[in-house]
Amino acid sequence: MSALSKHVEQKGEVVAHPANADPFLAMISHAASDPSFDIEKMRQLVGIRNEELARQARVAFDSAFAEMQPKLPVIDRNGRIEIRKKDKDGERNGDVQQSSAYALWADIKDACNPFMLEHGFGISFRPKTTADGKIVVTCILSHRGGHREESDSIPMQHDSTGSKNAVQAVGSSLSYGTRYMGIMMLGIVSKEHDDDGNKSTPPSVFVSDEQLKELEQLIEETETDKAKFLTYLKEPALDRMAASKFNYAKQALAAKKEAAKCAK
Repeated sequence: MSALSKHVEQKGEVVAHPANADPFLAMISHAASDPSFDIEKMRQLVGIRNEELARQARVAFDSAFAEMQPKLPVIDRNGRIEIRKKDKDGERNGDVQQSSAYALWADIKDACNPFMLEHGFGISFRPKTTADGKIVVTCILSHRGGHREESDSIPMQHDSTGSKNAVQAVGSSLSYGTRYMGIMMLGIVSKEHDDDGNKSTPPSVFVSDEQLKELEQLIEETETDKAKFLTYLKEPALDRMAASKFNYAKQALAAKKEAAKCAK
């Protein structure tokens, strides 16, 4: 019996509580009404309880993330950035000098939302401007258990490429920050859109023997079902996994290992 329970019993009082009430909070509330109770001890007890609740929330976050991440799909890079050569007037209206594909945030969010909802995650962003005018976007990944993780924030210059005006430059930087911070927090993998489903991955881009051993070891340590894991990764076999998915797979297994460690 706790000190608070004894205190209530010694007073000879019976306190009725709703069936779903937190017994700890009920005892705290009752003890607070007694001027003889040591307030400093109460603060210490509340602090210890809060630390334990925070630990439980962190374990729940890690466990849910480890279960969710292998389910997240690989996203097609449907967006494209084109940098054009300058014409005689100095405007970038000439031939395409550089072209690169990227995954659209709308595609990422639509594809990941069902899995985030299933495992109790929500994602949000906090933008701000620094004193020297740079754009900063922070990504917050929250779990229904109460724990949240925040990304590092990298200051970015306004993206004024492509003859953007001032408002468009700010919007472009915000969009860039949102997309890449979200990708980093969720561990998203993207790929060039491939219309030919029969194309195979060139042998040169498969995981190396060293990477394969590392994944095999993590799978064994976490007692992961290899067949299910490969299904989530959309890969036929571990030794035929695309090298671009190595970090994604390793992070998922490492998160599962850490969650199991915290749960002990």
